Amino acid sequence: MKRTLIVRYSRIGDALLVLPLIDALAKKYPDEQFTVLTNGRFVDLVELMPSNVAFISMPARASKGMFRSVSFLIRRSVLLYKLKRRMAQFEQVAFFQYDTFDKQLHRHLMARLPQIKVAIADDSHFWLPERLINKCNDGLTMIGIYKEALSKLSYNNLHIPTDYSNTFQSRQLSSEKILKLGLDFTKILIAFSPFSKESTKVYPLERMEIVLDYFAQLNNQYQIVILGGGAREKEQADKWVNKHPGIVSLIDEVEFIDEAVIISQCKVVLAMDSFNMHLAFFLNVPVVSVWGTTAPQNGYYPPYHSLDNVVIRNLDCQPCSMYGENGCSRAIKFECMHIAPMTIIRKIERILQKNELTDDDGCIVREVI
Repeated sequence: MKRTLIVRYSRIGDALLVLPLIDALAKKYPDEQFTVLTNGRFVDLVELMPSNVAFISMPARASKGMFRSVSFLIRRSVLLYKLKRRMAQFEQVAFFQYDTFDKQLHRHLMARLPQIKVAIADDSHFWLPERLINKCNDGLTMIGIYKEALSKLSYNNLHIPTDYSNTFQSRQLSSEKILKLGLDFTKILIAFSPFSKESTKVYPLERMEIVLDYFAQLNNQYQIVILGGGAREKEQADKWVNKHPGIVSLIDEVEFIDEAVIISQCKVVLAMDSFNMHLAFFLNVPVVSVWGTTAPQNGYYPPYHSLDNVVIRNLDCQPCSMYGENGCSRAIKFECMHIAPMTIIRKIERILQKNELTDDDGCIVREVI
């Protein structure tokens, strides 16, 4: 039985993007064993994976504490030591990232275990400035780059399905947690993920509030949950909770695994180009995604999902950023985000009700298949 280690833990969205590919890989090669060094919060997601997949948790830096940086470095060093001791059990290693930790591990392999076959994902061409100049119309995707690395290990023709079962849907939160959060699972759940680490990718919050309020006022029918993280996002979400009925904020209120359970039971997730978009896709929940300075063709949008529920102005300046790093140079600032709230509302309703809609503000609204 061949055993392969796959390394991708940094940048939470990138680490999550890998998992559907691992799912496809493990299903195609059921007699082989795959171990993934991944972001620590994803460890519980292993139950969604085939039985020949195991996860190793990469330590994360604590958000609080005087010695959090020192503790983080110590825990990473301990993990590196443990990994070096057990590397002989692997025949192959795929580095989907190549940072300091990964280079140290690779150097150990070259010096002590040269028989282990190594493949390193090369994403240098993904970040070339020419890609943005040409509006990223080259078909490059992060998933494609990971597939190239796997092909060096003789893993080819991987098909990523979109219909894998979501076993989280059968999970139930404890009654104590439901009571604490104020959730009502007898209603239709809709998740809103209106934030992003990069502010240039955030749909204007005053317009987002209009979308929120539209569904929140139907609180006899819908249960609205807000996703996000951090003090600033929590402060904004709490304002919405106080102003609008039927809204529950999950920010800093639940552990990641409980949040994943709640998302898995939503009928639709509204998200920016962000981690929660990828999480909803992985949990097999329909996503309405809103795009501004970035665009699906950049290469982060899962290429195995259709663009039916994408909302984008498709201006001639889009995309202007790979991950939202650039500001706006146009006279009308962030015109890409001048999207009528009703356009987004209609998109969500289309998923909820399966009715046909038309666009009225220049956004692309594709037909649902």
